[in-house]
Amino acid sequence: MDLKKYITSVQDFPIKGVSFKDVTTLLNNGEAFHQAIQDLANLVKKHKPDVIVSPEARGFIFGGAVAAQLKIPFVLVRKAGKLPRKAIEEKFTLEYGQTSLFMHEDAIQKGQRILILDDVLATGGTSVAIANLVKRLGGNVISFTFLINLTYLPGEAKLKQPVQTYGNVPQTDAPRLVSIKEEVAPYSPTPLSVVDEVDEEAKKDGVTRRIKIPSWDDIMFGKKDED
Repeated sequence: MDLKKYITSVQDFPIKGVSFKDVTTLLNNGEAFHQAIQDLANLVKKHKPDVIVSPEARGFIFGGAVAAQLKIPFVLVRKAGKLPRKAIEEKFTLEYGQTSLFMHEDAIQKGQRILILDDVLATGGTSVAIANLVKRLGGNVISFTFLINLTYLPGEAKLKQPVQTYGNVPQTDAPRLVSIKEEVAPYSPTPLSVVDEVDEEAKKDGVTRRIKIPSWDDIMFGKKDED
C-alpha cells in the first residue's frame, strides 16, 4: 500500500507559503493507518529500543501505537503545564521567541536505548530539543523515525543519529520562492530560523518586499492550545 496517497498536502496552511502535510486523511482510513503503524514498527524494531519518545500531539498517535505494537514503554514530551509530576524543561528558540518542552524526570533511566518518533521531520528543532531532554536524563538516542521527511527543509542535517522515514517529500513539493536560512549545531538549542518569501505583486511595481513566514516549529509551538 502506498501511504503517500493518503497524506494530503494543503497549500497556504496555516499561513501563506506553507505546504501543510495533513495526516488526518491517513488516520481516517483504518487500513492505511494500520499499515502505517506496521511499517513504522518494522523500521523501529531493528534498532531494539528500550523506550519510544514522542512529542504532542500527532507524535502521540504514531509513537504510542508503535510502542504498543512492540510492547515497549512510551514516554510523552509535552508543553508547559501539561505533565502532572516533576519534570525537566528544555528551552529552544523559535523565530518569534522561545518555547519549552517537558518530560517527567523519572521517565527515562540511565543507559536506556531511546528512539524518538514523530509524524513529520521539518526544521528539526523539536527533535533536537527532545534529544537534549533524553541526554540530560542519561538516555542514549539511538535513532529518529518519522512518517514523513520534508527533505527540502534542514531537519535531517541537525540530527547526529540515523534518521528513518517511511516517505520523503522532495524539493519539488516545497512552497515556491521560500528559502530557509539557519545555522544550527546538532543537539544544541535551536537559534533563530528565518523563512522569507519575495512578495511578487510588490516586485511588479518596482518594490522588493520580503514577507517573514514562521518556521515549522513556530507553527507547531507558537500558540498555546488547550489539550
